[in-house]
Amino acid sequence: MMLTRIIFPAGLLDLTAAKIMPKDNPNVEEVKGTVAPPSNEFFEATISKSTKFDLEARFRLLTDQWRRETRYMSSLSKMCMHPAYQKIIGMGEPAIALILHELQRSGGHWLWALHAITDEDPAPANASFDEAVDAWLNWGRRNHYIE
Repeated sequence: MMLTRIIFPAGLLDLTAAKIMPKDNPNVEEVKGTVAPPSNEFFEATISKSTKFDLEARFRLLTDQWRRETRYMSSLSKMCMHPAYQKIIGMGEPAIALILHELQRSGGHWLWALHAITDEDPAPANASFDEAVDAWLNWGRRNHYIE
């Protein structure tokens, strides 16, 4: 059995815990948490069973953390070396569709992650950022990750 540990910022406790892990969700075997752990900043949940739900929830939490903590960074390399971004890369191939959907919906600097996971670069060497994004989205369509 695979266990996934998700830590929620306390400010998201009511909203996130209720929406992401309702008690009647068949994918959730056990939820443990404390409202006031020693740091009074986190709610911890352990989810049993690896599901698409777990992957999407983890991706969303890491993406939100990454965007929040890098919004004022001007260095792309620092943004891409952020721990949350690196954890998304560590999710591997299952994260590709999620990254491509995020790129379609909200944009962002996801090309580094896509290249790291796939070891491909469908954009021409002299492509602008927008052209590179279009090349990755076309790649995602050709490879059936997005529609």
